[in-house]
Amino acid sequence: MGLPQDRRTFLKKISAFGVVAHLPTWYACSTDAHNYPFRVITTKQQSILKVVITILFPTTDTLKINQLQTVPFIDFILSDENYDADEKNTLLDGITSLENLTKEKFNKSFIDLSIRNQEKLIVYIKDKSWGEFWLSRLLTIVFESLLLDPIYQINKNGIGWNWLAHKSGVPRPDKNNKYQEILKRKKENVLISNLSDL
Repeated sequence: MGLPQDRRTFLKKISAFGVVAHLPTWYACSTDAHNYPFRVITTKQQSILKVVITILFPTTDTLKINQLQTVPFIDFILSDENYDADEKNTLLDGITSLENLTKEKFNKSFIDLSIRNQEKLIVYIKDKSWGEFWLSRLLTIVFESLLLDPIYQINKNGIGWNWLAHKSGVPRPDKNNKYQEILKRKKENVLISNLSDL
């Protein structure tokens, strides 16, 4: 049996942007979007990201991209002190570059453009080196949010798992062995000698 059309389209996009090559597999269980102390991106930047992600990954009958909570996930990444600084800069610089280009070409903010012009700009920047890399990173993060365990408040109710027909690995994280709990124990130099202590 072949893949449904929307999943097939998604996998083609992943291949086109080289997402698999950039996917940090260790990050698949690494975040809790609702347990960080401050917001890094502004409301306007969040709105820009939502539009861009929706263009890259249009809503389908079986998956609404905003249900994945990818933008809060990006916000967490940017506030995570353990995440690579260059990756953070790439994400933020891409938003700034897109907004500057929009103002140069249309004298407006990206979020104030028509959908048609927004799509045209995304097609335009994918042929620029910075744009291709930025869009690739965003698609990687979409892919990560599809696979994250719902315990992190991303991929709620396993909507991404269901869409991909993915079965989670075992054991799944619980409240005691989530990413942030593990980091907290590491900072406190708590050594675990027995897996049952997790």
